[in-house]
Amino acid sequence: MDVPSDSPQWTKVPPDENDLRVHVYPLASKDGILIKVKPPRVPKTNEPTPTDLVLVIDVSPSMQTEMVVPTEDENQVRERFGFTVLDLVGHACLTILETLTERDRLGIVMFKGRATVLQGLTFQDPQAKERSAKDLGDLRRLSEKWHCNMLGERDVMDGLQVGLQLFKEVRDHSLPYRVPAVMLVTDSHLDSTEYTKPVASLKETNPEKAQIHTFGFGYNSEAGVFKAFSEISGGRYTFIPDSSMIGTAFIHAMANIRNTAAFRVCLNIKGENLKLVSPFVATLREEETTSSIPEPDTRNIYRIQLSLGSIHFGQSRDLYLAYERPPPEDCVIQAELVAFDAEGYFQTVEDCRADDYSHLSPAEVAYHVSRAQLCRFLSSLFPLDISFDGLGGFLPKLEMAEASLAELKRTIPARRFPDDDDCASLMTDLEGAPPRGQISLALSRRDYRDRWGGHYLLGLLDAHTGQVSTSHKDEGPLRYGRDSPILKRCRDALNAAFDHIEPPRPSIDVICTPAPPPYRFPSVTLRSARSIADKRAAGEPVDACATVGSRFNQGSNPCFAGTAMVRLAGDGGVVPISWLRAGISVATPAGPRAVRTVLRTRVRNQPMVRLPGGVVVTPWHPVKMGGDGAEWMFPAAAAAAAGWDDGSISTITYSGFIYSLLLEAEARPDGTKQNPVAAAEQHAFCVGSGGVWAVAMGHGLVEGSDVRAHAFYGDRDACLGALATLPAPKNGVATSAGVLRDATGRVAGFRVPDGGGEVRAGTAAQGFDVVVRRSTV
Repeated sequence: MDVPSDSPQWTKVPPDENDLRVHVYPLASKDGILIKVKPPRVPKTNEPTPTDLVLVIDVSPSMQTEMVVPTEDENQVRERFGFTVLDLVGHACLTILETLTERDRLGIVMFKGRATVLQGLTFQDPQAKERSAKDLGDLRRLSEKWHCNMLGERDVMDGLQVGLQLFKEVRDHSLPYRVPAVMLVTDSHLDSTEYTKPVASLKETNPEKAQIHTFGFGYNSEAGVFKAFSEISGGRYTFIPDSSMIGTAFIHAMANIRNTAAFRVCLNIKGENLKLVSPFVATLREEETTSSIPEPDTRNIYRIQLSLGSIHFGQSRDLYLAYERPPPEDCVIQAELVAFDAEGYFQTVEDCRADDYSHLSPAEVAYHVSRAQLCRFLSSLFPLDISFDGLGGFLPKLEMAEASLAELKRTIPARRFPDDDDCASLMTDLEGAPPRGQISLALSRRDYRDRWGGHYLLGLLDAHTGQVSTSHKDEGPLRYGRDSPILKRCRDALNAAFDHIEPPRPSIDVICTPAPPPYRFPSVTLRSARSIADKRAAGEPVDACATVGSRFNQGSNPCFAGTAMVRLAGDGGVVPISWLRAGISVATPAGPRAVRTVLRTRVRNQPMVRLPGGVVVTPWHPVKMGGDGAEWMFPAAAAAAAGWDDGSISTITYSGFIYSLLLEAEARPDGTKQNPVAAAEQHAFCVGSGGVWAVAMGHGLVEGSDVRAHAFYGDRDACLGALATLPAPKNGVATSAGVLRDATGRVAGFRVPDGGGEVRAGTAAQGFDVVVRRSTV
């Protein structure tokens, strides 16, 4: 590691309890060692790490094409809202800006052909944030204004080099510690032929060693090149399959940056006849080795050097290194850790004898050995391409992976510990039943491999390598950072900002009106609901004002607040939905029907719609109002149609539990099947005092134009299977932590709460906390 010795900031300091610590654990199996790099749980200030962030944004024509929301079915009409890739990227960048403080600096670079600096690294005081917001909210116009300065074939490398130059221009070692980071935002087509060796070129132009975080948009992205950019700089690579994942990708990336405990972390391990093997098949870092090599000018001393990038508060970095052959028992294993943190340049060393075996639990050892085996398998799929100086074409390797995948499944140690949450998370991603088991699914068919498999697996490899959570989708990476208060705080703040800042104005006029959206996107912002009504009143298409938060960030289940009153069968009266239990019969349009499962999900700042009769519901849960002849509709559509003019419909922001029901199925004596629409009427329940009917899960409509139709929520078997993965229900009440999505972003199951157990409610009797805001229009 190069240390800038000319600066007073970079001084060696003695370690204390708040420093990074390195621990060596020789395993009793004598097949390798486990290294743990442990950071503090929280920083000394208990505040997110200050950041020097440069946004390098592609504004070329392909970024200004429309980005449509994915559908449940390829034959279904796609929702169009007129948002371009650049519109949504700008919104995500504004989300990041919203959470920056006066301790942070932000720079903005845009590029088509050549790059243009919109803003150098600037401390984000209120005035600066206002200027930054204006630039980020007006990228399309600015790209047209500066078009003459950015002529030529798209040049990603020029954008990166200009962005990195901003760090050099403002170098001031007297300033407090901040993490230097670049976010490269492009749809990943490396058009320029000027740089035949982009990785080598980048090594020469990153003197400040800023982390470069790259995002692969869509299925035609230059995944190998952009993964290489992030790898050599200690950044992260994230795959974004479609528009619905933009929000979660940017939110997780920025939360991880703000949770950085140390960066440019390097680990050296050496010892007499100590020959170790890295979990990774190849590396792009010149200083890194994949196996031990002889130490110069020594006899029988071998060393291996690993670059760990960043370490994050509350998340240890754990590495299993296998022996090529066991060293002598009296071998002294020396682990040296070098890093940069808030105090400057940091170095610590730990020694351990090879026969000083660890006392770690068998399940923990199995988990980390399994992680290493999984990383080695994934790494083997992405070979280095020496001619291009980066990761080469991976499709041939994917096609030959079937045998090695089968061997991994058979031998992976995590299989022996199904009751251990960490081990189970790996096995779920490896071979779980659909929608889980995405690793096996990605390699199972040629069209999957060709379209999304390689991109997905490369992103998954990056998440496991850095032990970071990059989305809400995969069980394995979700284990990372779960004990980090700073990460959770940053993620919550970013999620709230994404949903509530002013949505962008669509760049493309949408003339046609498609079918209503399937209710897999259940959240809607207060601002967007009013916007729909305003647009409708002005005679404009309502499609173009769909909320960003509801479509392009993750959501929760379509449900009711715990106070919603449900009518019981017969003369049973009404009770709050939170009081329902399995076996209690509720009124349906077709007569009494018993409750099978009550699903509750904890939410925070969840936008809801209050309908007549006091019913508080998520905006995309189908309801029917108005008695005989009424049609099923979405609460958001009902609000827009009412025009917000009678004061009976309002929007609230709700924190607490929301509830949904699964009713018992009808057993027809003659074994005949009922018309699906008529059968679905038996899976509805009455809520509130205004005669509102609400659809229950597993109603049987999985396709068609009926607004209740949904490939997951309408499929009874799919709902039952997903509910079965949650902790055992108590009296028929199951608790989830939101929805699971498959690799294409479609809702396909329910997330298990952290720890797999109970989620505490603010008020036990009713299961809700407080309404944060209310707006009656």
